[in-house]
Amino acid sequence: MATQNVITYSPPFVKIITGEDEFEEVIKDPKSGEEKKVKRKVYDLLNDKKLFPIINILRSGPLTIKEIRAGYNLLVEKPKNEMTIYRYVKLLEKGGLVSQAGRRVDMAKNATEILYSRTGTVFYTIDLSRKYWETDAGNEIIDFVSSILKIYPKFKLSSEDCLRGLIIGIFTKVVNEVSTILEETGEKNPDLFTGKTYVEMSKAIDILQIFALLANPEFYEDEWNKCVID
Repeated sequence: MATQNVITYSPPFVKIITGEDEFEEVIKDPKSGEEKKVKRKVYDLLNDKKLFPIINILRSGPLTIKEIRAGYNLLVEKPKNEMTIYRYVKLLEKGGLVSQAGRRVDMAKNATEILYSRTGTVFYTIDLSRKYWETDAGNEIIDFVSSILKIYPKFKLSSEDCLRGLIIGIFTKVVNEVSTILEETGEKNPDLFTGKTYVEMSKAIDILQIFALLANPEFYEDEWNKCVID
């Protein structure tokens, strides 16, 4: 069978997902049958056991719904039909984790099928975005941490505003540094990331964040010296 993949979308190597990332999903009330829009966190999709096999399957590259279904049913106990897989894929697409990558063209039948891909080779998930620290919830955490540090004698903070600036500064620089590490490594050796699960990548990124701080003390030295009183 003569087929050709026509790719129109190439995802970035790293896609950053924060705890603030949301999308709208239309759901139907089981009792009334009425449809309503609800907001969901993208994190929810990554942690959904029904959806995550699709994210793993698409590590191999763009696939059709039929191919996704075939791979999916090898990983789960209860096989799913194509309509269910299609619904899962469209939900992941709404959440920004999957995208249409192009089409597979069947020359003999003069027919095409949509190809779907991940929106990033590596999903870099961050529990809290920078904007979080500007919300009431973020301010409460700052107050809480400040209260702890006031009791612990090793640290004496000049102010809570200083602590907020220190956290935001470190957060921003470390995220940028780790993203660069992943992108440059992926360009040189993309096979290194093949087969790694989301959990494994998350743990590896946690370690890379520590190394990014240790290797770049300039990320925090100035802010630290201003914020922490000897």
